[in-house]
Amino acid sequence: NLHFDTIAGSEAKSIALLQTVAQRFGQERYTVMRKGVKNYMQNPLTVSFASITTAGEQTLVLDGLDVHMVRGKNVLLVDDVVSTGGTLIASRELIEKAGGHVVLCASVLLENEEPPVSDLVFLERIPFPA
Repeated sequence: NLHFDTIAGSEAKSIALLQTVAQRFGQERYTVMRKGVKNYMQNPLTVSFASITTAGEQTLVLDGLDVHMVRGKNVLLVDDVVSTGGTLIASRELIEKAGGHVVLCASVLLENEEPPVSDLVFLERIPFPA
C-alpha cells in the first residue's frame, strides 16, 4: 500500500519514463531535476555529486519555482538505469532539501550486484561492466 503524492526524476533520458509513469498513476505533473543551473531558474536548490556516467563532479538542480511540487509531499523517485546510485542518492538529497520525502525509488534497470539504496525496486538486473 504505497502512497505517493508526486513523481520526480532527473533529466534527460528519464523524462519520457517520468511522463509514462505519471500517466499510468493518474498524475498530471512530475518534477524534473536538472543537471546544471539554467538561466531561467529562480532561487535554485543544488546538490553536488559524482556519477559513474560522467567524469568529474556534477550538480543536480531543482528550480525554486518547482520546490512546491515536492515540499511536504511523499515522492516516488524514478530513474531509468541505476549503476552506483550517485544520481539517485543526490536526487533524494535534493528532494529532502526541498522539504519532500522519498517513499520509494524505482528504476527500469539495475546495473550492479546490489541496489545502492534499500528502497529501490527495479524491473531487471544487467551485468555491471568490469
